[in-house]
Amino acid sequence: MLAPGKAWRSFGATLGEAAVGQLARGFTAQTVCGGEAGKAYVGYLAGELNDPTHSTAAQRSEGDLDRVALDTAGNLVREHHYEIHNNNGVDHPTFDETRSILACIRANDGPRKGEVYLGSNHGLTRIRGDLFGDHKHPTFDYPDCAAPADPSAPPAAFDPSKPCDNFPEAIGYVWNVNLSARGNPMVAAEWMFGEVAPTDDLITWTLKSYSWTMVGPPPYPVAAAGGAAPNLSNDTKSWLQRWPVRFETEFRATNRAIAQTPDGRYWVGSLKYGLVWFDGAGKALKRFVEVQNEPGAISALVANPDGSLWVGTSDNGLWKYAPPAKAPLPSDPAAIPAPESGTWTRVSGIPGANVTRIHLETRSGKRQLFVGTNAGLVVYTPE
Repeated sequence: MLAPGKAWRSFGATLGEAAVGQLARGFTAQTVCGGEAGKAYVGYLAGELNDPTHSTAAQRSEGDLDRVALDTAGNLVREHHYEIHNNNGVDHPTFDETRSILACIRANDGPRKGEVYLGSNHGLTRIRGDLFGDHKHPTFDYPDCAAPADPSAPPAAFDPSKPCDNFPEAIGYVWNVNLSARGNPMVAAEWMFGEVAPTDDLITWTLKSYSWTMVGPPPYPVAAAGGAAPNLSNDTKSWLQRWPVRFETEFRATNRAIAQTPDGRYWVGSLKYGLVWFDGAGKALKRFVEVQNEPGAISALVANPDGSLWVGTSDNGLWKYAPPAKAPLPSDPAAIPAPESGTWTRVSGIPGANVTRIHLETRSGKRQLFVGTNAGLVVYTPE
């Protein structure tokens, strides 16, 4: 913890000050996001359960989220622990246990000011005061995968031309969260991203399913009950083959940067394709446009009001990207859009090459970037 004008304070068995909450129980702190003045939310990691429906109270107490604060004597205390779980909807007999909090962000202004959005092992969770609404994620009605010829063999690699899904973690793991230009939560999951407009009622949010504002990639064509199997168009095949957020195990959690600029474009950092952007029509994403000459592997994104982006890389520090005017997409839906070339400007003085997080803070009246790197934390105030 760092307070203005003060020295760093570290909490843990060997770090100088006593740990509190789940940290004191030995769980690893994965993510931190700010709360009201003097408060913070700390998300922890916990292993998955084989049978969450029949989990014990002790198992359900593991991981999850703490809200911490300083007491009047300046000591760190836990104000509240969020033991997050749900029954997966009003008509479902199953039980979902949210255990690992992978990312979080707080709405600092707008109609939902003060709400916190979490990305976890089971989707998107909303925090409002001491209450939570869990969980939401877009679902794709892909067919079940065929049984392997050799049950003992490792699972086959994902084939984007014939997508299938037997594993809920393919949808549920939300590695990053951000706020859209409308202030809605956005999620970047194992192989897709989406934006959703929250309802005011947390009970409705938790128990009812409803359409997302925008989601990608496009759903796989599935036959209606009793109907003939639909034909998969070449356009859909090509789109899925070029989808930038993919199943490759070695890419997990490394290419999940997302942001939206005021012109409506969704930006995604992809280890495979670098920085790309999408436009939308209705609730469907159009083909993505690749950005050229990225200075490194994209690890973090923050959008600016002027349409530019702060871009963190995992190997070359912090940059600002100013895109050119948005070019129209090809009228032919099967055509691949031309790549885009904008202006890249390096931010000097960042202590490490690996930028792991960028947090934009505006509550001081300035636009300040809190930049986490492999060499420490730096606060950058753009002129």
